[in-house]
Amino acid sequence: MLQSIAHERFLAVFGAPMAQEEHAWQAIMAALEIQRQVTVLPENVTPPAETLHVRFGLHTGLVVVGGFGTAPGTAPTVIGDTVAIATALQE
Repeated sequence: MLQSIAHERFLAVFGAPMAQEEHAWQAIMAALEIQRQVTVLPENVTPPAETLHVRFGLHTGLVVVGGFGTAPGTAPTVIGDTVAIATALQE
């Protein structure tokens, strides 16, 4: 039986807009805490939740962060090989 599974992505950039030496450590600690929180989700969630799977792709490197576009409320965009590699690792 095939099931339709929704895939959501979340990208966190540590050390932006100002570089920080401990950005990789912050990313690892955040990923571990997210994983810990997911494993302790209450069983009485309404509606009943299916098993939640969390995957992480961590990579360090140079990225370009900026507001591409002029619309108000436009979120900053992150581009670079680092983003592509982290996404590939997560998949």
